[in-house]
Amino acid sequence: TPEESAGAALAFEGADDFVTFGLAPGLGASEFTVEVWLKKTGPGAGVTTDASQGIPSAVPLVAKGRAEAEGTNRDMNFFLGINVATGVLVADFEDTASGMNHPIYGTTPVTSNVWHHAAATYRAFEAGAAGNRAHPRPSFWLAL
Repeated sequence: TPEESAGAALAFEGADDFVTFGLAPGLGASEFTVEVWLKKTGPGAGVTTDASQGIPSAVPLVAKGRAEAEGTNRDMNFFLGINVATGVLVADFEDTASGMNHPIYGTTPVTSNVWHHAAATYRAFEAGAAGNRAHPRPSFWLAL
């Protein structure tokens, strides 16, 4: 529920708040953009996107799935957040072909008490001639 002091925005205290839109199994998009407007007012609580190949600790902004229970419906499929150690924007996508995580790190720190628009775009593997992959790994872009 939006707080009156936040206008039409949702305000989270950083402990255990979340918004869910329910299941969307029909999406299955091979290219999509995750976007969020944010105003960082505190440190937040960091999570890992994958212990061995993901982001070690980041505050989630927008995410689907969890970095646990590999091979189940709780897999971490996409993540957009703020790196706890450096304060830069980070994203991680787990591809369905290999189950590998593909983290990316921004370069500009997210400043506190200022509104920012953050986005990450993901593009899946593309099949080339004779089944060769045109892209050796998924590609994506990160912007703050």
